[in-house]
Amino acid sequence: MNTKLPDHISTELLIRHFSGLASKEEELVLMHWTNTSVENKELLRELHILWADTGAISTPNTDYKKRDIDAAWQKVLAQKPVSPTNGTYTLLKIAAIILVMVGVGYLVRFLQDPQKTYTTHSTVGNIQLEDGSVVALNEASQLTYPGSFSTEERRVALSGEAFFEITPNPNQPFIIEAGPTQIRVLGTSFNVKVDDKSVTVIVETGTVQFTRGNESVLIVQGEKATFSNTTETLSPAQKTSSVGLEQFWRTKSLRFSGEKLPEVIRTIEEAYATQIKLGSEKLSDCSLSVTFNNDTLENILDVIALTLNLEISQTDQQYILTGKGCTDY
Repeated sequence: MNTKLPDHISTELLIRHFSGLASKEEELVLMHWTNTSVENKELLRELHILWADTGAISTPNTDYKKRDIDAAWQKVLAQKPVSPTNGTYTLLKIAAIILVMVGVGYLVRFLQDPQKTYTTHSTVGNIQLEDGSVVALNEASQLTYPGSFSTEERRVALSGEAFFEITPNPNQPFIIEAGPTQIRVLGTSFNVKVDDKSVTVIVETGTVQFTRGNESVLIVQGEKATFSNTTETLSPAQKTSSVGLEQFWRTKSLRFSGEKLPEVIRTIEEAYATQIKLGSEKLSDCSLSVTFNNDTLENILDVIALTLNLEISQTDQQYILTGKGCTDY
């Protein structure tokens, strides 16, 4: 049975919301969905009525009496519709959702197997899900997931950044709720970063469907796409950089292939959260081809200085690179 709602809100998320078990990230997803239309707000209001009238809030079992359901449904039918057209459409949607809520027995399974939360603070963490999928969680991130996935889908919620290696299962898609967006895959590896400004998906292997509302983009290996919270737009897929900065938090590797020194410096500054200044405009002509793996910042700067015949000095706030330039390199 399909448990999807319009605009990709799942029945499971609604049940967690009504039961008071939804995470802050899930509540944010529901808020975004509710605010997309008056119809969605009305639908949520009607569902609150049905949820309360069927006793679902206080009754953690599936022994619902048909007469209780019918009575609740008649109460909804007695409500004044939003409009002759939209009201009928809304009632049809509610009918379908209620059939799912009281028919599949999901609530019992969910209450017996509540959501789990894995949170990282100042270190990177790794977790293996019950389907064998592996998730690497960056610092200051949180993954919410069930102890056992449903038979129809594997759904989790992410706040922060994580790299996913998903066990293939064409009959059970893996779905990530990431802020106001959703990522859907069958089996692949990819990175997801969620912050206040945007949601970015970078695909390492396979194909990922990245969705926000009615917008959707397919991202393949070596591509990325971003949803902007400011403009509320989903970018087309584009090629990722070969340098490796976007995965540095996990791989600790940077690969430069002829990049100009200013770009190399900007990359290192972001990767190591430091400040580096070029002492002369002449150094902008320098280029670098080198790979760094698990190197300290000091060792990286030493390699650059030795390769390009530069000098390194340091103040309290930054490193400074000086030299004659690279016209002969």
